[in-house]
Amino acid sequence: MARKYFSVDDALAEILNQEDEFSSDGQASAPMSSADEVNDKRDDSCKNTECHLKSTNSNNNNTSAHDTVTTTSVISEVKAENFINHDENAIKTFCQVYMTTTSCEAENTEGEFRHLMLDSADRAREQCSRRQQCLEQFDHDDIINYKLTMRELTKNEKDILLLSKLESFEFNSTTTMKGAPRKMKSYSYSYDGNDVCKACFIYIHDTSEKVLKNLMKHYKEEGVRPREHGNRGRKPKHALKYEDIERVVKFILQYAELFGLPQPAAPRGRDDRPPIYLPCRLDKQQVHREYKAQCDRNQVNRIVGYRSFRDIWRTCLPHIKFMTPRTDVCAACEGYRQAICRAVTEEEKQDSTQDFLLHLNTAQYARNRYINSSKAAKAELDQLDSRREPPLPPCSQDLHKSHYTFDFAQQVTLPYHARQVGPIYFKTPRKIQIFGVCNEAIPLQVNYMLDESDTIGVDGTGCHGPDTVISLLHHYFDKHGMAEKGSNLYADNCAGQNKNQFVIAYLAWRCMTDLHETITLSFMIAGHTRCLVDGCFGLLKRRYRQSDCDTLSQLASTVDASARCNKAQLFRSEDGTQQWQWYNWKDFLKCRFKSLPGIRKLQYFRFTAEKPGTVYVRQHIDDPETKVELLKRNVVLNVQDMPEIIVPGGMSHDRQLYLYNNIREHVWDPHKDVTCPAP
Repeated sequence: MARKYFSVDDALAEILNQEDEFSSDGQASAPMSSADEVNDKRDDSCKNTECHLKSTNSNNNNTSAHDTVTTTSVISEVKAENFINHDENAIKTFCQVYMTTTSCEAENTEGEFRHLMLDSADRAREQCSRRQQCLEQFDHDDIINYKLTMRELTKNEKDILLLSKLESFEFNSTTTMKGAPRKMKSYSYSYDGNDVCKACFIYIHDTSEKVLKNLMKHYKEEGVRPREHGNRGRKPKHALKYEDIERVVKFILQYAELFGLPQPAAPRGRDDRPPIYLPCRLDKQQVHREYKAQCDRNQVNRIVGYRSFRDIWRTCLPHIKFMTPRTDVCAACEGYRQAICRAVTEEEKQDSTQDFLLHLNTAQYARNRYINSSKAAKAELDQLDSRREPPLPPCSQDLHKSHYTFDFAQQVTLPYHARQVGPIYFKTPRKIQIFGVCNEAIPLQVNYMLDESDTIGVDGTGCHGPDTVISLLHHYFDKHGMAEKGSNLYADNCAGQNKNQFVIAYLAWRCMTDLHETITLSFMIAGHTRCLVDGCFGLLKRRYRQSDCDTLSQLASTVDASARCNKAQLFRSEDGTQQWQWYNWKDFLKCRFKSLPGIRKLQYFRFTAEKPGTVYVRQHIDDPETKVELLKRNVVLNVQDMPEIIVPGGMSHDRQLYLYNNIREHVWDPHKDVTCPAP
């Protein structure tokens, strides 16, 4: 609807903000050839405008097409010629024309609606059985508002309203006025307490005679109940049959068996079927084309279309998915799958399939063991009588099944903003490493934030070595652990971080120094290592990508706000106090414990205080344990002995200079000296 303006100033302010939308031939804004031509056309424009004002004021409600064209041409000339030359009289004249025109357009739009209503009212008067007296009892504006209210109702709401009125209008007598038995129902119509005829009742309630007749028939048979479509509950002729759906499901299952990569277990938190990943180079349209080709070869009469094919896939086989390019897959699974595809003879295919199934069963068994261990730890913690908060003395709580997982996350950088500027992608911002230890019984994960200047090596080097991992584990058990007597640790198969002789020796040292009574260390099957610590990292990264972080403290706040299960741990507190020490565990343990041969093949390790300096190892969970002595001969451990403290390497002058010259400009002003100080 066109806008109405109440003053010349309002119209002028609106016009000056618009583009040249009134120009009819596209040449109105062309520059004039001379000053005389400008003045001549200005006078003509003003004369035409005054004439148009007189004609418009005399007949505002009947603006013809000729008047509209004249107004458009006048507005075009005045706006193009006089606005540029700042003629105040012409501008005011133009605004008066513009205000009058827009007001007429608005009134015409409302007039059209009222005209339609009047036409339908005239038809109702012509059909009125009471000599056109029914509608005269009411104000026409009230009737129009009531009709608009009826149009706002849904179909069922309107049906119930009319059925209720029919129930109240119905004659209860079983005989006619002449005394004959009544065969048809009769109704007495009314509106707002006044009797009206049937035609006026139909007009007022914005319905039709056919709809009212159908409602009467429905009321006679069903009473005041919502109407239902006759096809409701009926199966259409073109609906898919069971055989069609079964054929699609079997084809997708066979296709996934040939090209899919099955996973050993469903993602954490779900109890449905383990997913099967199809190659990311495929999509559902390509699979549907293969389905159509197979149906043509088998001479199937009915081929399911793509949309139905997709709906059947989503409903019946949601666990068969397409692998994304970033999906981590097991190298062994991929190798077995390719071997099956390359197999020529039936014997080769059977051998490759058996090896593949053995690998999947092993991974599934390890996954079940991990899940059962987590559930047992949670059940034990729930049954604990008095649960105390850390830090606590070692072995002070009667817990023997505590479950921990630990791993490194992908590094993050500072500064980071949700709306990141382009040039910073080609630079190296300040790097922050994150090491997480998750207590899955609570669950709660402590995320250690390691800045470049706080790591063991210079400029962030040495942050993934055994000294870093063991120092962080030692601090976690001391400050955040549950003071349990026995614990189950889970980690991935990274040799440089977790699966090495120093981590094994450290866990044996903990049992020898009465920090634990029993410890089991389990490594998940390579390629099937997804666990809760990765899920917490995912929540952390999702919040990080939506946040603005310029300092390490802001990053820690982001980690704390990412989820209730995430907690940030900084190397230094706000007052600069160092929260933990780096220790030279490698030299300390190397001179006391022997290396474990074949450690890369082993998956399960058990330590106990009853057999100090000994580890029990297994390659598979169902293999018998093998006892291995780790403690060197003639070595006597002193409980008070600790490794030498390593001073953080800090940040080199070149790195500080690089951050100051290249990264400082991307840090917001209040934090420039914190993240990128002058070297």
